Amino acid sequence: MASTEQVAVASSLLETLILSSPARFKEAFGMDPPPPLPKFHEEYPKRAGWPRGVDVAGSRKYLWEAYEHARLHPWMFEIMMSNDKYSPSPGDVLKRLNGAVRLSWYTDSSRRPYDLCPPIRDLTSGSVPAYDSRISHAFGNQAYRTDALVRGTAHVAAGFVDMGILLAAKLQDDGTKSGPLRFVGFERSAYAVAKTLAIWEMIAGLEEPSNSSALARAVLQVWFSTTWTRRTSSLFQAATRSALRRRGGTCGDVVRGLLEHWSDSRGVTLRRARSQWLHQRPGGADRSRIAKFTQLRDRLAAATYELTGSVGVVSGGGVGDSADLVGSITFFDNPDGTPPLADVETVFETIPAHRQVEAATARDSTVFDAIEALHLENIEKLIRWGRSGDVVVELHHKAVEDAVAQIAALHPWTMSWSNILDYVDPRDFHELARACSIAGDTIHFAYSMNWITEVYGTMIFDYPTEVRKKLLVGTREAIDKIFKTKPPGCEFRFHDRFRLPIPGNPINTTAWILAQQYFRPWLRRWFGYARESGDGSWKVGNAELCVLNPASKHGDLTTHFTWTYDLDVAFHALYGTVDHAGGDPLADPA
Repeated sequence: MASTEQVAVASSLLETLILSSPARFKEAFGMDPPPPLPKFHEEYPKRAGWPRGVDVAGSRKYLWEAYEHARLHPWMFEIMMSNDKYSPSPGDVLKRLNGAVRLSWYTDSSRRPYDLCPPIRDLTSGSVPAYDSRISHAFGNQAYRTDALVRGTAHVAAGFVDMGILLAAKLQDDGTKSGPLRFVGFERSAYAVAKTLAIWEMIAGLEEPSNSSALARAVLQVWFSTTWTRRTSSLFQAATRSALRRRGGTCGDVVRGLLEHWSDSRGVTLRRARSQWLHQRPGGADRSRIAKFTQLRDRLAAATYELTGSVGVVSGGGVGDSADLVGSITFFDNPDGTPPLADVETVFETIPAHRQVEAATARDSTVFDAIEALHLENIEKLIRWGRSGDVVVELHHKAVEDAVAQIAALHPWTMSWSNILDYVDPRDFHELARACSIAGDTIHFAYSMNWITEVYGTMIFDYPTEVRKKLLVGTREAIDKIFKTKPPGCEFRFHDRFRLPIPGNPINTTAWILAQQYFRPWLRRWFGYARESGDGSWKVGNAELCVLNPASKHGDLTTHFTWTYDLDVAFHALYGTVDHAGGDPLADPA
């Protein structure tokens, strides 16, 4: 990556060209020059002021890097990609393939769009890349999808990370069952299990506080924020002690060690938390989303979040921090040997983009405040469920493949898989999923983030120059139309909040457009492997691609799907799916 100084010089030169000859710009790019990007690195300290405890010099540098790298995107990238001499960097190719294993397949000169890479097991004589256990996740890096869970049944969450599926779920009756929903999670990460145990103890186990709104805000901070109030810190440590008393004998040594360490923590100062947050993560050039927003208030709120990592501690998205704030124990005080937290997660990824903008429009608030409000509503819902006994939660520090008999004995009515399928050969996955649901009736939910690595044609640099040029123009036109049109029955437009054209790398925006035509062929092949397990039967309820979210780093290309191996199961609105008796959800649109 070019240095920020080099990018600043190139941006100034291109900006001079734009200002001196808009007609030449329009001739080159097929549209009028965009309005200048607001200088948010200058407007932030003037309009918001610096948050308490931040490194001001480091924060200035972060915002300047973010501004300069977004200033003339996507134009600088488009100039490069429209050139006959353009070729992707080795890093871009390896990122596109998620490693080097598929490289020989990808570089085969006979490769054509829609070609599917064989499963990795077939390329490596049996080995399959495992999930990276060297990192922990503070929370999920995918928008939580609203699925229906049913009272009186068991839901098994494999690789649950943070219980996000329960946070976003609807709890319903099907008219035939009674009793609570039994939510049973299995997760390899001891950190995820320990943190989620503590959160559920706060939700359902502590006798105080009686004010559910205050408790919900404390849970919100523990779940997502690098900054807590002292009251939240006290509640969290009480919850860890309660979890140790109630579950310490069954949660396993590593999980118990984390809970004990957190319960004994002397706390984290605000200054330490904010220093570590800013300096141990990628700079503004790589992870900032501030430039994506059109409204000043959204840019200020996004900048505050990026500089502090704070969620649920400041009303209105401002920076008026209270002296009562401290650092998050789960972010910054973990035992030696705990895998470090991933450095690119953002709360902007946890709710679908259309719901963010819809809620911000309805509340006349910032997008960030809308995200907080939506999460608080769902957390208050969890508090009602947990304290009324409508939901009981059991969490196990165990890989799902080591718990097949235990899961099958639960007779799960529904089962969520996160993106475990990205790390398991499809033939093995279907055998595993069938074994977990051998009693029948089970509906499965899963998503794939890595499917694009297996399909040729999902990235712009898979194509020759003339096709790239058409893709760049076509993508801008398509996204412009989507963002400026109100969705059916809605009173908002994405462009009310997000800048056009999206100031980012067109590799990402073109990939979202391309994914629309490629994810179903991949799914047809993936489900085709189900024929090689059990009796070969399977049925799909729905399949969809995520809504484009300019503030996301991970989720735009994720495909979600719902299926069963029991042909007697009828999908219906209860599960957020529809029966496709007259059609195939995996068929390409007409």
